[in-house]
Amino acid sequence: MFRRSNIYPDTNLPITILKDRVCQAVETEIQNEIKDYELNDEEYIEISTRFWEKFYSCCEQYHLKATQPIGLLLMESESGVCIIKKNAFSLLRPCESLEHLMLSGDSSTPEQLSGTQLGNNQKLCSDLVQIIQILTMIEHQISDDIKNDIDKKLYQLQMPNIVVSKLVKEMLTKEYDETEFPQQFLISIRQKMESIMDLPSAMILLLDSLRMDHGDPQAMQTHSNVAELSRTLLTIGHLFGSNLGISFVAESLRQISLIRYSLCRNLLILQHILIDTFALSCNILEIIRSRCMPETVVFVQAYYVMMWLSETPASAGTTTTSMLVFYILIEYFCL
Repeated sequence: MFRRSNIYPDTNLPITILKDRVCQAVETEIQNEIKDYELNDEEYIEISTRFWEKFYSCCEQYHLKATQPIGLLLMESESGVCIIKKNAFSLLRPCESLEHLMLSGDSSTPEQLSGTQLGNNQKLCSDLVQIIQILTMIEHQISDDIKNDIDKKLYQLQMPNIVVSKLVKEMLTKEYDETEFPQQFLISIRQKMESIMDLPSAMILLLDSLRMDHGDPQAMQTHSNVAELSRTLLTIGHLFGSNLGISFVAESLRQISLIRYSLCRNLLILQHILIDTFALSCNILEIIRSRCMPETVVFVQAYYVMMWLSETPASAGTTTTSMLVFYILIEYFCL
């Protein structure tokens, strides 16, 4: 950053060499600043800190400038859209209904589901939107440390139901100033609940929408039509068979899995909050405990595995993981 030159003899420098060159460049600037002065340790540290802050500021400015969009490319033959930036590009993909509701938060409306498989029943659709808004509230309420702790315990193969149950009990029994779920937050959840007409049915609809087979397991058996499957794989393999294509597929799967995993995790937290606080009638709580909660636990495990699969690096010589991710996403988008 300090050497203002457009000549880069090697753009693929190892990180260790790049680190050494950065340190040398910053140190050169420091020495140029202090060569005519006698400094003690504190003064040297102050000047050194100032130049490193300047370096980080330059990096941030270059990064922001390089990520500014400068053009839009429509790939009609592939039904794709690409945002062109100064030093990079971004490929866009369609946003599914659950992602859209989760990312919209309080601004989401039942009308956003019109024309989708979730928008057939208007009243139930409205209840579903309210539930997802509550799950979004929980997403913003719990800290990253809590989320990472849950992820760590799931990685250690602990049962989600046990992990979340302990977490909710701890949050509900702590002092007001220390808890992730203060009284005002619980009141906000209850107020949201008042607008939900049929909570168990809305939860069941949400769980059904989280199924990869959309309630039709037979449709996932693509091997029944070998010729059609071969044509599909040939077409998609042509588009996504490269390293860039596999990266695009893996990142798309990671984004979808992350949103759905967050929905399932927060739904399980909500279920435990409702049961532990006796916020609803016994009949409704029993339906949630006996029918909705067991399915939610399975979905938490399944989407955590998918998220882990899409985030875990694979060596260059190993194609098994990449192809597994590839075929999972083919199944998801093609059915």
